[in-house]
Amino acid sequence: MKGYSIAMPFGGYRGAGLGNQAIPMGKAWLAAQVLDQHYVDIPWSLNPRGYRKELGSARLDWLRHLTLRTSTRPVEVTIEEYMGSGILDYREFIQSWAADNGRSLIHTSGMSGGYASIAGARDFLASRLTQTDSAIKSPVRTQLQQVRLEKVTVAVHVRAGDFGSDAPSPGAFNNRIPITWYEDVIDFLSNGLGDDVHFFFVTEPDAIPLVSNLISRLGIRHSTLSSGTASEDLGILSSADLVVCSISSFSLLASFLGGNDYIWYSGHLTALDGSAYIWPDRQSMVFSEMRNRDERFKLGAGGIQGMPYPGDRGIQEDLLARLRRNLSARHPESNMLFYGSIDGTYLKESST
Repeated sequence: MKGYSIAMPFGGYRGAGLGNQAIPMGKAWLAAQVLDQHYVDIPWSLNPRGYRKELGSARLDWLRHLTLRTSTRPVEVTIEEYMGSGILDYREFIQSWAADNGRSLIHTSGMSGGYASIAGARDFLASRLTQTDSAIKSPVRTQLQQVRLEKVTVAVHVRAGDFGSDAPSPGAFNNRIPITWYEDVIDFLSNGLGDDVHFFFVTEPDAIPLVSNLISRLGIRHSTLSSGTASEDLGILSSADLVVCSISSFSLLASFLGGNDYIWYSGHLTALDGSAYIWPDRQSMVFSEMRNRDERFKLGAGGIQGMPYPGDRGIQEDLLARLRRNLSARHPESNMLFYGSIDGTYLKESST
């Protein structure tokens, strides 16, 4: 009989925002794949943010979750065991840790290890969180997919009305970024990409007047303003070529799911021992040390994928060049399946 791999919600049954729940979900799903167990999702019904209906979860999902926690007597996979293993990839960790455990598991290590720990769960999470009925039918997401054929799409995530008013500081999440920072980033991208960029602004209802004023004041030629459900917003952000992030786990989740480039407010990062940390805690430092020892993480010719702004001019130019190159490569005129043909010169063998 198959066991269960139970995702324990970050923050308890009333939980936290969607961005905080993805990593616990990914860990439980990866373990279920490794051990051929039944995956047990986060119980959404008690979360006050209204995710249950949006994600299609049962009204009594919390009761099923609680019943499985007690009836199957699962083995707890703790943060101490995971962090102490020295293995960042949660799938690899489970393969090693669970070699002699045949029972159900409950995963309580929360967000430790960050997104590097659940890289193998990206497609699962994207399907679970951005393929809801409302997200698929979002007219803004449809527009983005059409626009993306001929322009660089930039999703700007502005959080204001539901965030604290304190000035952003290193390591502190859920504080408003000064609107002047968004202006500077938009100017940088507009100057670098010209008419080949379309901005999609994603925000909460209370911040719509603020963002509308920003669009008008900067005279942005191509823009769309959206405020939808969590899965709609996540789908739009993760579908863009570039995300201009708010200081939130939601922005980070969108960037992870889309695998796209993103820009981060550099004033939020904590500089320590030659590294810049999003989370300036011991866990991040341990895994940063592991990253620095791994040749796969050495900076390559293509630059970096999470660009702090303001920051290094060379990295900024790398980003602009990459966005232009990707746009050129996907233009309909260069895609044989769009029109059934390509330039015949491509059939000629190269002389070199």
